[in-house]
Amino acid sequence: MKRTGLYLICFLLLLAGCKNGNEQKEEESVFAEQEQTVAEVDTMVIHRQTFQKQLLCNGRLVAIRKADLQCPKQGEVLQRVLVQNGQRVSQGALLAVSDTRDRTAELEKTQHDLERAKV
Repeated sequence: MKRTGLYLICFLLLLAGCKNGNEQKEEESVFAEQEQTVAEVDTMVIHRQTFQKQLLCNGRLVAIRKADLQCPKQGEVLQRVLVQNGQRVSQGALLAVSDTRDRTAELEKTQHDLERAKV
């Protein structure tokens, strides 16, 4: 009985000693990891400038002011576009030139018909 009690006391002391060491080591390792992690950040000086990149996003826009544009009839082709996407324009500025070959041919035919009607 004395031997069993002695073994039990030794075992409990050994167990208690091992437990405290593990907790202390775990705490030390956690603090060591926290001290070693350093966040590196890249910085740069910013300047006011034009934003050159295209930004694609979903959403809904509402115009503050609206402009009436007279576009060519359906099927007509634009000969040249004089402005770029996003460019600011003033009121009355020419934005595009339509292909006038069909209209010129129609005008000549009408003038020819008028000449024939006068004779």
